[in-house]
Amino acid sequence: MFGVWFNNHPDLRRILTDYGFEGHPFRKDFPLSGYKELRYDAELKRVVYEPTELAQEFRKFDLKTPWEVFPAFRNESITAGYEQINLENPVNEEVKKIGENAAKESS
Repeated sequence: MFGVWFNNHPDLRRILTDYGFEGHPFRKDFPLSGYKELRYDAELKRVVYEPTELAQEFRKFDLKTPWEVFPAFRNESITAGYEQINLENPVNEEVKKIGENAAKESS
């Protein structure tokens, strides 16, 4: 199933996919209907593989994200709702003020 080979196994064979299978069925971009359709042709008296006809182009997005088509998607910045936090240590500010006051008093 995942291309794992087991040593000394008497009967290794493909059990989930066809021998002519192309692609990776567990990927998210693989269509559920597959890329090829299998049918029996009575005139040719054999099995025929044909490309699957999809109703729309599969996974062809010209946009950065599919949500860009909505008008209110990015009216404001992503960080607009966040509160700004001062990253300076308030203890250091107090120490600076005390040092400045001590310097003023000594001069």
